[in-house]
Amino acid sequence: MFGTRSRGHYAVDLRFSLPVLRLYLVMLIGCERRTAERRRRDRRSHPLTTAGNLFATLLFLAVLAVPLLITAYAVKSGVGIDLLENSGAHDMIEELRRQFILLLY
Repeated sequence: MFGTRSRGHYAVDLRFSLPVLRLYLVMLIGCERRTAERRRRDRRSHPLTTAGNLFATLLFLAVLAVPLLITAYAVKSGVGIDLLENSGAHDMIEELRRQFILLLY
C-alpha cells in the first residue's frame, strides 16, 4: 500500500501542503475498513492525546468558531436583538476594566 501512488476511495480526500511552514495536511473521511485489531494497534502507536493533536484541534475549532460567531452576530443584528440593555459592548468592557482596576487597588 505504501508504494502505490493511487488514492483510495474516500468521501472526503483533502491533501495539500503549506510551503511556508514546510508542513502538509491530509484529511480523509470514508468508511472504516480496518479490522478491530488494527484499530487497537493504531491507537497504541498513534495516541490521540498528544500536544500536537490538541493544538491542531484547538486551531480547527477556532477557525470554525470565528465564521460561526460572525454569522450569529450578523443574524442577531439583522433581527434586532439587543443582548445588553441600555448599553453596548464597549460600555460593558469599560465597566469591567474599571472594576478590575478597583480590584487591584
